[in-house]
Amino acid sequence: MNAALAKSQRGRERVIPRKPSAGAKQPSGPKKRVITFKPDADVEEFIDAMVASGEKQTDVIEDSIRIVRDLAAGLGLEAWAELEKQAKVRGVSEGAVLAEMLAPLLGAPPPKKGGR
Repeated sequence: MNAALAKSQRGRERVIPRKPSAGAKQPSGPKKRVITFKPDADVEEFIDAMVASGEKQTDVIEDSIRIVRDLAAGLGLEAWAELEKQAKVRGVSEGAVLAEMLAPLLGAPPPKKGGR
């Protein structure tokens, strides 16, 4: 009978919630938002290549969004609108237009055409 009682006590220990240990980290602040999307083929290819090189998918996407956010904020509304206009007229992405403009300033070879 003692063996059965001891066994039931062990089972109860697993079910009864305990106070978290002092060293255990508790999440603070609001939960992170989960965003799900199906990328276009060219974006998926870029993400897959970055992941294959050892980057985490989340880091690749977050870094990309931060780059665009910082560029838009740094350029301001009017300059960003002009950039979007040039990209639309040329049929390329805003990044392709910026790469074309920045390459000479950074001493890089001119980028190949395309970008969408």
